[in-house]
Amino acid sequence: MNQAVQIFEKVIKDGFCIFPASQSMTEAIAKTTLTNLPGGFHVNVPEHIELMKTDQVLMDLKKIIEAEANKKNYSYNDVHIVRAVDTDSSERYRTHYDSHLYTIVIPLMLPVSTNKNRGQLYMIPAMRKRPKNDLINLFSKISALLYRGKSGYERLAKSERYMEVSLQPGQILMFEGMVCLHGNKANESGDKRTTLIAHYVDPFPRGVGSILRRLRLILGTRQEG
Repeated sequence: MNQAVQIFEKVIKDGFCIFPASQSMTEAIAKTTLTNLPGGFHVNVPEHIELMKTDQVLMDLKKIIEAEANKKNYSYNDVHIVRAVDTDSSERYRTHYDSHLYTIVIPLMLPVSTNKNRGQLYMIPAMRKRPKNDLINLFSKISALLYRGKSGYERLAKSERYMEVSLQPGQILMFEGMVCLHGNKANESGDKRTTLIAHYVDPFPRGVGSILRRLRLILGTRQEG
């Protein structure tokens, strides 16, 4: 639990933390069939949820997050996504704030290309404060649209606080998705990129985030696996 506490404290302080996966998780990743999933977003796949349980630090972090949610009178909730992005995917430069407080990212299969655009994550840590209500959350999400798309991304990339996160196999990223403005670059590598994403605690479960997720599904603006 001590390592999980240190990671969580660093996330609160800096907005993010990169740490190594356990040997048991590394071995589970080597055997997983999740990399066979087609391009798209695959939600709450049982194999993904079970794989998360192979790393004790992740399980300890989940307990810490549950305790914080309880302390702040949030209803605990989570969602697990396998994000598979082909080289011609439309999933690029969708700069945004997450609706959930915390996000964990685990790479499964990364492009071998050295192309500067390999679908990697970019962010500005702690770009906003945690919204106190869903109305503030809505306006902040709207403001993030200024940095959406290729031209918006180019403006964002000029910030002194801009950073790219090029995770390597065996590494895990945890960050405050609700306060860190982030997105993914285009994947022009020619290879598929498969990543595990886990979101924890949407403090406004019936708010704008939930509405937007339903709209994306109805309008087909995000490919679901």
